[in-house]
Amino acid sequence: MRYVMLLVVVASVLLAGTGLAAVPVANFSGTPTSGTATLAVSFTDTTTNTPTSWRWSFGDGTTSTAQNPSHTYTSPRAYSVSLTATNASGSDTETKPFYISVLSSGNTYYVATNGSDTTGDGSSGNPWQTIQKAATTIRNLGTGGHTVIVRDGTYTAPPENTAGVVALIAQVGSSTNPIVYRAEHKWGAVLDAQNTHQYGMYVCGGTTCPASSYLTIQGFEIRNFFDPNIQPPGYPRGTGIAAYGPAHHITIRDNNIHNPEVILASGLYESDECHDFTYDSNIIHDVGGPTAPHGHGIYTCGDYITITNNTFYGCDYRGVQIAGYYATSDHVLVSNNTFTDSAVDGHIVVWGAVTNTTIQNNIFHGIPAGTTAVEYVDATGCSNDLIRYNLSYGGDGIGPANDGWTYSNNSTGDPLFVDAAKHDFRLRPGSPAIGAGIADRAPKTDIAGRARPQGKGYDLGACQ
Repeated sequence: MRYVMLLVVVASVLLAGTGLAAVPVANFSGTPTSGTATLAVSFTDTTTNTPTSWRWSFGDGTTSTAQNPSHTYTSPRAYSVSLTATNASGSDTETKPFYISVLSSGNTYYVATNGSDTTGDGSSGNPWQTIQKAATTIRNLGTGGHTVIVRDGTYTAPPENTAGVVALIAQVGSSTNPIVYRAEHKWGAVLDAQNTHQYGMYVCGGTTCPASSYLTIQGFEIRNFFDPNIQPPGYPRGTGIAAYGPAHHITIRDNNIHNPEVILASGLYESDECHDFTYDSNIIHDVGGPTAPHGHGIYTCGDYITITNNTFYGCDYRGVQIAGYYATSDHVLVSNNTFTDSAVDGHIVVWGAVTNTTIQNNIFHGIPAGTTAVEYVDATGCSNDLIRYNLSYGGDGIGPANDGWTYSNNSTGDPLFVDAAKHDFRLRPGSPAIGAGIADRAPKTDIAGRARPQGKGYDLGACQ
């Protein structure tokens, strides 16, 4: 503390001697911060120390350099907003996670640990106690356009959920009336399967329930998904969020998903009948372990799958498995993710026939010795696939040649993370990942909601 105070005093003296203002301390407010789509928000800069320029990121890929801008949000979900304020002495950035809450056009329901499924009505003042109560209510309504906001606290499976899941979601929305389940505060709502239930959330699409569609799941911590009664080989013994049947247009974003040492575990999974899934800005870590291998971060089998801005670490087997083994996987995009610390295998494994797929703008760090960032298992029947603009560090590099896959503009080198040991995967100045990406099909924001690009080019990895 004395050292920090001394630096502040010295900096103040130096600035006083030059006549420069102190470095800005960025801050802002917005009005309103919640409402139904389409939501117009007016932002006010409250930065101190006389900034002279501003850069806003509104969380949806749009930016502004006005001091006090307005912005309109059109899609229901929570948005993180950041402001970078600058003057001649330097700059400062303030980011407010989940600052803007855009609701669907239908009903808004609330869930809280101190609520009641019997006497509650799902309102803000009289919430339900379980996510399952909200899911059952919306399913019975038979309409889309609803929002479920889950308040901070730990949620376990209700007694009636005997199918091995904390929350069974069977929701049919539409492109104009999506359904949103989200934590009120990022990672404040925890779904704990207590090592007794196989799934944190199960997105239904089978014969016993309608195929879920146009659904967003955002901002949860999901942990301890494990059913000890399932013995391998067989179905996965634990999955954070799983989707089966012809579920489609599902978005899973901003979640923190992790599990102890459980063999045959996956953070996220969708079956081969699924299509149009987006996995964005999730942190998936510590799935499986040295004594319980075969843990995957994302196990994808469907078509038209987008995997962007995710961070994977401690996934002992693979960060992402693209499984075209059951049926050909078509149009998978894996862009701007950060992979590190896979204990056993490569970070991405292509299994079976995969077509029209692109792996780009990723950072592969800590590749195990004797393996490569991308590996192939029985990968016949692949065609029109690209691996481009990726950075690999460790192991044997990006990967071997395979029929149907074209490699270009990949490189090797230390990405220079701020602190990999503490899982701070932002890039330090001089990183070879800065500005090294391709704009084509890159996400509009990074994992923190900051607009891409911030500089002249698109950075590799999850952090811009």
